[in-house]
Amino acid sequence: MILPIDYKPSDNDILSGRGRTLNAHKGNMHFIDMVKSNLQQYIDAPRRMHKSFVIDKLVTSVFSSGFRFIKKNTKTKQWYVMNRNESYTRVRHALRDLKYKESNKTHSRLAIKKESKEENGTLQSFVGNDSISEMPRRVSVSGSSISCCDEASPTILGDHGRSSLCRSCLDLTQEESISIKNL
Repeated sequence: MILPIDYKPSDNDILSGRGRTLNAHKGNMHFIDMVKSNLQQYIDAPRRMHKSFVIDKLVTSVFSSGFRFIKKNTKTKQWYVMNRNESYTRVRHALRDLKYKESNKTHSRLAIKKESKEENGTLQSFVGNDSISEMPRRVSVSGSSISCCDEASPTILGDHGRSSLCRSCLDLTQEESISIKNL
């Protein structure tokens, strides 16, 4: 349904389109709250069919709460009411995007919590208070370069700044994200 040319979106309209300015609209803020309250149920859904039920339930909830999805036609610059299929797609994308954002926040928090500590000649990697791995290491200093290894005769892979690492230490630091500090 096409809305009048001079239509101004109300607080019960959920605006669809591009740009962050739409997120500040009251209807969109309420919609995001509704999506957040259903996100865990969506994440926990084991199959696509179950996710579809969560999406459909949310679309029904939006409509029964007196809200509607509207979008501006880019050519005519007129607002129109989105049909149920378009609304379903809008809800599906909102859940997917929020799931992705929450996942990234979790990964960021874990990366921040991850610390490396050196105690008694042992390199330990921690997440919170749980030790992930321990590896004995020897450090040798010659001139301005520093090398670290646990091999009897390491193959040094070049001088990266002031630090040189053997293959096993380099692989360990890259693959397991254990940083060697204070060398």
